[in-house]
Amino acid sequence: MRRFLLLSAAFAASLVAFADTVVPRQGQATEGKVVTDDGTDVVINPYFSKFKECIWKVVKLPKAAVAKVDITPESPFREFWRRSAGLKAADAKGWMELAAWAKEKKLDAEAKECAAHALAAEPENADAKAMLGAEADKLAKSSPRHNKELAARVADYGALDVGERKAAYDALKKDFAVTLPREFFDRVGRSAAQPKGFRKEVKLTLNSEKTSGVYCIYVPDDYDPLRPWPLVIGMHGGGPAGKDGKGVVGSGPDFYPFLDTDAKARGYITACPTALAAPWSQTENDSLFTSLLAELQILFNVDLNRVYLIGHSMGGYGTWHFGPKYAEKWAAIAPASGGGHGGEGKFADLGTGVYVYHSDDDPRCAVQPDREAAELLKKSRADFIYTELPHRDHEFPQEIVHDMFDFFDARRLWGRQGKQLIPPHGPKSSFLEKLTPEEVKYFPLQSAGGGKNEVKLWLMDVQKGGGNAEKAAKKIGNSGDKSATATLAAWLLDKRTAEDVRVICATTIGDLKDPKGINALAGGLQDDSLKIRRASGAALGSVGDLKGAAPLAAAVEALGKTFESKMQGSQMDLVDWVMLQEVNATFVEALSNLGDPKTSQPVVSVSIRKILLSKIDVDYDRQVQEGPEPSRRAAALRILPSLHWFKEPKLKDEVKGIRDAFAGQEEVLKACDDAEAVMAK
Repeated sequence: MRRFLLLSAAFAASLVAFADTVVPRQGQATEGKVVTDDGTDVVINPYFSKFKECIWKVVKLPKAAVAKVDITPESPFREFWRRSAGLKAADAKGWMELAAWAKEKKLDAEAKECAAHALAAEPENADAKAMLGAEADKLAKSSPRHNKELAARVADYGALDVGERKAAYDALKKDFAVTLPREFFDRVGRSAAQPKGFRKEVKLTLNSEKTSGVYCIYVPDDYDPLRPWPLVIGMHGGGPAGKDGKGVVGSGPDFYPFLDTDAKARGYITACPTALAAPWSQTENDSLFTSLLAELQILFNVDLNRVYLIGHSMGGYGTWHFGPKYAEKWAAIAPASGGGHGGEGKFADLGTGVYVYHSDDDPRCAVQPDREAAELLKKSRADFIYTELPHRDHEFPQEIVHDMFDFFDARRLWGRQGKQLIPPHGPKSSFLEKLTPEEVKYFPLQSAGGGKNEVKLWLMDVQKGGGNAEKAAKKIGNSGDKSATATLAAWLLDKRTAEDVRVICATTIGDLKDPKGINALAGGLQDDSLKIRRASGAALGSVGDLKGAAPLAAAVEALGKTFESKMQGSQMDLVDWVMLQEVNATFVEALSNLGDPKTSQPVVSVSIRKILLSKIDVDYDRQVQEGPEPSRRAAALRILPSLHWFKEPKLKDEVKGIRDAFAGQEEVLKACDDAEAVMAK
């Protein structure tokens, strides 16, 4: 134990990235990262970046002027973390090679950790058994990763009705001597049902009565809920948008592609939320952020010693905001091309790794704040890297992302013994954390159902909002039980109800195709929220009752006025433009489902001429956003197939106008041909 404490104390005392040192024949020594020592020159970066392109404050000396170069090797702990992060679960040989190395370096706990991995991959591995001793027999009996029969029973447990689980858990304790708590198996069962791969839009479920939001997520294809996995949160760039500034440029799905290659190659669960407001430091983003982090640790077996934060541009600012604010949660953070630094001393005290990137000529976010951060991190002797590449504009180069993930691989969340930092031994599973009231409320164990009060239970979930509300709403729609309509209609019209819940209510009334909900949907068409208007319009089209035609036609006229109100002189912000095009196309599709020729006039004057074919200047960020044409084209491709259902001959002339406006765009021109062919019959 004393040997371990001395080893960990020595490591913690030299957290400053294990500095190399260059001692000149005259002048002061420089600590940092030696990037060149070729017999002619010695180059050292005082901010520990390995990139030879770096210029700012890099020290270059002729070899003849250097008295001594000390290259500090990677610490045993850090080398172990880096090497173990690169091994796959099934690589028994690799795990035993690392176990032997760890044993040689006197990292006994880490050696046994590797042997346990090897035994899970290869149950008869003699070397692993020998290293583990009696522990191997315990694992073989009571660990579901090491006992195939137990793993099968755990899989069956996850499929059981909640009322049957206590008896099943008692049987696991009796038959396999399991010591893991029952909550672990409940969480494994829930987690096993989560989709793998990439999902573009997932609604936040946890605390959905207090906050809302969406995120995209990547879950490795080989994800196994029986063992902990690293997690990285990605913060997108962008800024405020819309005439009122309440919109947001950028999204989680926009940012994820920067992380995709490394997330997949290294096996990181990766989640990128979309900001509720810009910048990320806005108050409403805080509850989204903390709820997302907690939700991911409930749904997935997250290694709490390996949680990381990364962001670019506005997301770089966001990383500097949430990084220090919740510093005790991160093994490392990586802000890129942002600013607004802070918490440098806090990171040093906690042992948190910090990798900062900026280009020296960034025209959008000044480099100076990150330079100041680098100086403060160095002064506080934090574990950090600052890479400043020349002439990279506002890019987020892939080689930097890759280097950041290399940095993450070699970092873990430190513990404490008094004032002393203590390196962690092995992963820390989020599935072994205490059950919280929020988990019980928002992720309850599901029963088999089938009772007469089932719809009432589903409605309770709808009222909570978030992911559970979506699932419950689908069940109501599939059930066809129209007894839910009155409650859904009341919530839709109640402006105190959360916006996302009101949208779900409108959509579900449409799924039920209940004419009794028409009045509520007509009310939704008059709402200030374009999202609620869009959902209400689509639902009226689904209900398919002609009583919905007049409210829809009036809603089209009102949309024209909203279009005008979003103008700023002769311009409109892209975020407003995109939403208006989506709502417009939805209204035309809904009206076409009703097939009332009397409603064709607002389609001509507003939907087509004023909105679809508008020639206004749309303002957008050319480095982040696609521009106005993709959304206008998408709207045209929805509107054109709808026109013939109005059975109004004059709409043929409108097709010609659309054809002229989209000259050269083959997909739209083909849709024009198809529309004209159908209308000619």
